[in-house]
Amino acid sequence: MAKKYFESQFLDKTVLITDVPQLSNEELSDLEEELRIAIENMNQKMYSSRDTGDPEWLTRLAWKIKLCERFLIKVLTARTPAHVQYFYNLVADEIGEQKTAELYSKAQQTNPSELIAKPVCSVAGSWDWSSKSFK
Repeated sequence: MAKKYFESQFLDKTVLITDVPQLSNEELSDLEEELRIAIENMNQKMYSSRDTGDPEWLTRLAWKIKLCERFLIKVLTARTPAHVQYFYNLVADEIGEQKTAELYSKAQQTNPSELIAKPVCSVAGSWDWSSKSFK
């Protein structure tokens, strides 16, 4: 089986997928950013070439996207605490690795203040969130 690797321009080195957990936090962060950019760019190329592109080239591009997604999952896993990794693995076993990665990424991008429910006010009148005062 061929070794899975990523030629990182940000890190200026070739990274084997098996070496991801040994990277420093700074390297993991840089690699995550580079992978997200690469995936987005390849998805855009695939979308723009879907009707006119060479089917063989599109297949190779799809394979590269999948490989980058696997690297990204490995990076995200390496950057999380053990209990979160365990939970992630349990969820991935239930709903699949791709869907789990999408949900995890969405959760990471959520503004924490959006997770806190707005208080219910029992005082007469209503709270205006924009002016932060009662009407």
